[in-house]
Amino acid sequence: MSDAVLVSIGVGIAIFFAVFLILRELMCWYYKINERVALQKETNRLLKIMILNQGGDVTAKEYTCKSCGFISNKNSEHCPKCGKNDKGKLKTEIGN
Repeated sequence: MSDAVLVSIGVGIAIFFAVFLILRELMCWYYKINERVALQKETNRLLKIMILNQGGDVTAKEYTCKSCGFISNKNSEHCPKCGKNDKGKLKTEIGN
């Protein structure tokens, strides 16, 4: 391939990428996605404050039984489902 063809392909890809970014920003503005994300973050912040005001814990943890895979929010010595003595493993931690 000649250098002119490679340059024109590179310029075409750069133009396509620039148009994509501009259209993406336009679509985010039109559907108010950025505003929705900001409102969702504010809602989460207010919910955390409400939980703390009621004396609750903001962090939520899930533990998975090593034997049967049962998911519980308590890290106990015995699984509530299968009753085996397998200490749960932390699966996810949500909060902060």
